[in-house]
Amino acid sequence: MCMRYLFDCEFDPSGCVLKEKRLHADLLAGYNRQTRPVLNESDTVHLQMGLGLIDFTIDPVSDVMESLVWVRAMWVDEYLRWEPSEYEGLTKSFFNPNQIWMPDICLYNGWDASCHVMAKLSSNAIVDSKGGVLIVPPVRLSHRCELDRTNWPRDVASCRLKFGSWTYDGNRLNVSYYGGNAAAAADISDLVQSSEWEVANFTAEREVKYYDCCPEAYHSITFMITARRNEHRTAELSVPIVCSSVLMLLSFLIPVQSPQKLTFCWVSVLITVLGLFNMFSRMPSDAHGTASIASFYVVFVVLLLVFTLLEVLVVLLSRPRSTPLPRCLRACLSGLVGRLLCLDTPLFHDYSQEDNEMLDAPHENGGEMKHMVKDIGKTYEWALLAGAADRLCGLAFLLIVAVSVPPSITWA
Repeated sequence: MCMRYLFDCEFDPSGCVLKEKRLHADLLAGYNRQTRPVLNESDTVHLQMGLGLIDFTIDPVSDVMESLVWVRAMWVDEYLRWEPSEYEGLTKSFFNPNQIWMPDICLYNGWDASCHVMAKLSSNAIVDSKGGVLIVPPVRLSHRCELDRTNWPRDVASCRLKFGSWTYDGNRLNVSYYGGNAAAAADISDLVQSSEWEVANFTAEREVKYYDCCPEAYHSITFMITARRNEHRTAELSVPIVCSSVLMLLSFLIPVQSPQKLTFCWVSVLITVLGLFNMFSRMPSDAHGTASIASFYVVFVVLLLVFTLLEVLVVLLSRPRSTPLPRCLRACLSGLVGRLLCLDTPLFHDYSQEDNEMLDAPHENGGEMKHMVKDIGKTYEWALLAGAADRLCGLAFLLIVAVSVPPSITWA
């Protein structure tokens, strides 16, 4: 019938306009758009409402979503009925929303002061001969969202759009799902794909609520949008962690006597601190204490500082000493522990009688070779102990990095 109507209007526009003018004049004569469109005051207006999400943006600072939606509303206006035969077969007509009754649907949790959605209409309503009214206007809405910044910068936004009548209770205006079910009422088939946000879920839920002021029930429909941020610059957050981990691991491969050993450690700490400052400069202030990556960065900086201090102690431990290494430590380093750590312990043995006689022989400069060798042995023993401690620290750091770093940066 709609195609027939358009076909007739295309080939006889003057006749179509005359029919509609006469229809509008007859229907709107004495029409009161301030009263509900029912012949019996006790009857209920049944409103079917749905929402088509077209496009949206979310401000990460104010957590406000600006959305473009198609509000789909359908109801029956008993004062807009006619017999098609009396208007040359006209079965549908278009009415300006300012000419007919409109439900006072309001976005309860709107961000701006003007909450009445139907007051923003700019498209005509389609009315059939049985009084069925359909209007699908594009509307821009502003509303607050709750942002979960635990996985920042992959934020998860949860937005609730609650629609309902501002004045009519459920006995006067019954709000139900457009299309008969929640799945049909919440539609994202026409959504413009965004490079920044991805809609994970869009659902609708009908609610009947009683307020303290009034005994009647009030109907509403809440549309829930769950969106995840698609962040493409996450490599900036993971590169400092990876670089500092590699530098710290390389420091354990450098001999304890080398001055570059501590340089590698402090450079790794500096890289991580710079990465931490860069992350905080990009992160919203309310995410500093909730984002897991921020907590990981802080813990990782502390971890690097701890192992850097351990490396300082290892370097100090390798300095020459006059006291011999305790027997228990010598036994450990010359035994299984030394072999597992791949330590070279040629001085960890008891001298034979022939060796002692040779070492007791006077040196050509007047000293005793035995004292010289023992001093060298003491220095070497402490150096071996420092090397063992260094390798144990390296293994511990490698284990911690292997367990903690990949799960924390794989999202990047």
